[in-house]
Amino acid sequence: MKRALLFFAAICTLIFTGCNSSKVTISGRFVGNENKSIYLERSSTSYGVIIDSATLNESGNFSFSLNDIKATPTLYHLVCDGERVPLFIKGGDKIQVDAMGNITRNYTVTGSEESTLVREFYQTYALSIQ
Repeated sequence: MKRALLFFAAICTLIFTGCNSSKVTISGRFVGNENKSIYLERSSTSYGVIIDSATLNESGNFSFSLNDIKATPTLYHLVCDGERVPLFIKGGDKIQVDAMGNITRNYTVTGSEESTLVREFYQTYALSIQ
């Protein structure tokens, strides 16, 4: 009986921990921007820390791959030509960010519900200070 209970507990643990991926992919395309570099910055309480960088290819495509990301959403920013796109990232996210022209005013994001909500607020705010 103890062996069956132990086996059942081990299976449940594998199922629940296996579903919580800590990998994250962020990809996208920025069109109409002369800058060729993009940075991924993790925000902290008083400053941001650049954790990765990429080069936009001829079509404006980029991608980042992260490991060991917590299940709790954490604030990051994509930084390109001084413009910042806020993203809330949690383990398992597969985020797509696309923009044309002015990045902060014209970007779309999919694959992260939290980032989509922030986008709605952020773009309303950015238009109001225009």
